[in-house]
Amino acid sequence: MKFYVKNGGRLILMRFDTGAFGSKWCGVWRPPLKLIEYWAFKVDDEWLSPQNCMGFDGKRHLYELKGMRVEEEVLVGDGVKIRLRFKGKKKGKVKVQMEVGINIRRWEENAHDRRYEVVGKRDGFLVKNELGSVRVGGGKFLRGGLYRRHFPGAYHDWDWLEEEQSVFVPGILEKEVDLRKVKEVTFYIEKRDFEPREMGFGYLSDFGFCYLAGFPWFLQFWTRDACFIMLNEIKKGNLKAVKEALLTISKFERDGEIPTKIELDGKAYYYSVDVPGLFVIALCRYLEASKDKKMREKMRGLVNRILRKRMEGLIESYGKDTWMDSLERDGYCLDVQSVWAEAFRSAGKVYGRADWARRGEEIVRVINEEFWTGDFLLDRLGEDDITANALFPLFFKQLPKDKARKVLKRLESEEFTTERGIRCRSSEDELYDPDEYHLGRVWGLLTGMMIVAEENYGRAEKAKKYKEIIERNKGSRCIDGVDETYDGDSLIPMGCCKQAWSEVWV
Repeated sequence: MKFYVKNGGRLILMRFDTGAFGSKWCGVWRPPLKLIEYWAFKVDDEWLSPQNCMGFDGKRHLYELKGMRVEEEVLVGDGVKIRLRFKGKKKGKVKVQMEVGINIRRWEENAHDRRYEVVGKRDGFLVKNELGSVRVGGGKFLRGGLYRRHFPGAYHDWDWLEEEQSVFVPGILEKEVDLRKVKEVTFYIEKRDFEPREMGFGYLSDFGFCYLAGFPWFLQFWTRDACFIMLNEIKKGNLKAVKEALLTISKFERDGEIPTKIELDGKAYYYSVDVPGLFVIALCRYLEASKDKKMREKMRGLVNRILRKRMEGLIESYGKDTWMDSLERDGYCLDVQSVWAEAFRSAGKVYGRADWARRGEEIVRVINEEFWTGDFLLDRLGEDDITANALFPLFFKQLPKDKARKVLKRLESEEFTTERGIRCRSSEDELYDPDEYHLGRVWGLLTGMMIVAEENYGRAEKAKKYKEIIERNKGSRCIDGVDETYDGDSLIPMGCCKQAWSEVWV
């Protein structure tokens, strides 16, 4: 059984390849709201179900019923179109019924006690509560009105939490199909006519386009994730989309700060020390690739506001404000210094500011002198943690070749490298815990960064090895998806099953 995602850019469908909506994350979403918990079809007296689902070819669920086969194809965009095709020798009329479980709730919610208003329409119904509404159509509406609660599923080996959910079934949509005349029937959610899209991780919010961090959990714009996505999209030549994402994020800049997370209702949260620097890096990479002079001038003031606050000393971290946001990492962190060194160097080059360029080089000097241990790099000044954050100066090509070779050799060893990729912490570190998020798990992000690090220092064959690891990881739990993390010892996939910054590298 595998999960899959169809992201139409406005509506998102998540489901299992068996046809089941067996998780609280399954259903139809318009972030930050969930709309549909599930749908189910009955053809005469047989339900389409995982028990008679014979397969999923990436586009269609295939069901075997008495005397016929049924193909269920789902198209997603500004609406959802569900098309049933009937094949086989069966003739005459069949009755098709569609049951829809409504669950209009916020992303972070579980069971709730909201009541719904139902409005019958010519070919369906509209359901609404105080949060929002959803329209479903395609057949004659037979009014019902059942409220219930359920547990959609429990996938403990997937590291998924499955709390109780609320469902409202407003009734049944029914349609009679004469198989002598037609061989298919269509139902729809929200819109009957729309252009289907497959947006990958891109999403068209009410305030602009950007990238979702991952499915099924991260249905927000996480700016750190978006910046790593953009660095890869720039290499692939997708400059128009990157520009739109940069402009969307820039709307939320406040006094030189860039938000860590932007909810799709427009709420922004500011709590990361490295995110403004990563934004500057992504912006400058875009400007170098596109030669977009208007964008460069449009962003000049924003870049100045970000950098002028950080012109002196090392950049200090407080609490959980780094990418390792499950850990308290007070002090001067290697990854943070590396990000800001690259931000200053990139901006200095793009905007012709020698003072910014000098500031970047000064931080690089500190990395090479004060963080250097002789064969590796400190995670933080004054601390002896051994982590994969040594990748950051390699990723941004801030070490000379002799030091880079020593660090890469250690990262390539079994201390860090596994069959699934790079551990975030050395297996020899005294704090190593393979099950903990930032104390020992393998990360797709770090494995991708390792590809770039190897390429930066002319090690193409080594880079190929890590690309192959990501390719092998693809599809372990989600069709075409790469997992967020893996247990550092057992290598069992954990966390999000389709994480953007895990899969954009290949």
